[in-house]
Amino acid sequence: MKVFGLFTVALANPGRLEKLKGHRDIFIQLAGNNTDMNDFTKSRITNFLDDLVDQAENASMNCTSSAEDERLFEEEAPRAFSSDDVCQLTNDLAKALRSYARRFTCSESAPKKLFEEKYLKRCKRFEKIVARKAYCGLGM
Repeated sequence: MKVFGLFTVALANPGRLEKLKGHRDIFIQLAGNNTDMNDFTKSRITNFLDDLVDQAENASMNCTSSAEDERLFEEEAPRAFSSDDVCQLTNDLAKALRSYARRFTCSESAPKKLFEEKYLKRCKRFEKIVARKAYCGLGM
C-alpha cells in the first residue's frame, strides 16, 4: 500500500504545483505591469511569493497519501484563476497555496514545528501586502 501511496503522490502533487508555478509567473508579469507599485515593492512581493511556493514544494516532498485522498483530489472542481487583475489573482493564489499546504504537506518533511499554521499566516500576510500596495478594494 505504501508503494501505491508514493506513486500517487508523484502524480498528483507535481501537477498541482506546476499549475501554481504557472499562475505565480502570471502574477509576477501582472505585478511588473502594475503602475501603482514601485520597484522595491514589486521585488519584495515577487520574492515573498517565490518563497511561499518553494516552501510549499519542500514541505510536500516525501509525503505519502492514501487512495482516498487522491480520489478526492481528482473529483475536486478546478479552481478558476483571474489572469487580468492583480488583486483577484493574489486572492486566488493565496487560497490555492493555503489549500495545497493543508492537503499535501506532512510533518515528516515540514522544515519547522507548526509549519502549517505559520505558512497559512504568511499567505494571509502576502494577501494583505499586495492589497495595500496595489490599492485593492479601494475603488482606485
